[in-house]
Amino acid sequence: MKTLIALLITITLISCKEAKTKDSLASNSSSTSIMTVEMEGVVHNFKSIDWSRSTVDFGTDVIHIELLEEGNPVSFNLHVHDMGILEKSSGDYTLPDDNKTGPTIYLDFFDKEREGKPANRRIGFTNGKIKINQLSKDKLEMIFDGEGNGMLETGDLFPIKGSVNVNLKTQ
Repeated sequence: MKTLIALLITITLISCKEAKTKDSLASNSSSTSIMTVEMEGVVHNFKSIDWSRSTVDFGTDVIHIELLEEGNPVSFNLHVHDMGILEKSSGDYTLPDDNKTGPTIYLDFFDKEREGKPANRRIGFTNGKIKINQLSKDKLEMIFDGEGNGMLETGDLFPIKGSVNVNLKTQ
C-alpha cells in the first residue's frame, strides 16, 4: 500500500513539473511576439510581418496600417483619422465615444478561419480603450482592451484585447 501511495505521489509530482514546463514555454513564445490579439478565447501571436502583403499608408486624411503574418489566420487593420497623432506620436481613445462626431480611429481584424459568412469574419473593435504609445512612420506601439463582434452580428459582444510593437517598413 505504501508503494502504491509513493507511486501516485511521484506521478503527480512529475505531472506538475511537466505542466510548469509547458506553461513557461507558452509564456516564452508569447514574449517574443511583436503582436498579440486575443478574441473569442483564442490568442493569436504574431512573430513576424509579411511585408509583401501588409499595408502601411500615411495618407493626408487617414493612416491605414494592415498587418498580416504568413500562416496566421488573423489580420490586423487600423485606420487613424486623428492626423494630429503624428505630432503628438501617442494618443488615448475610448470607443464608441471618440467616434461619435466622426471617425477618429477604427480597429478591426479579419479571421479567415471564423465560421459563418465571409463578411462576418471581419471583427470590429466597437467598445473599449485603445492606447497608442507610439505612432510614427517607423513604429507602431499600442495596446487595446475592449469588446467587439462580427460585422453582421448585432447581438452579444465578446472580449478583444492585445498589444502591438512593430517596426513599420513602408514600401
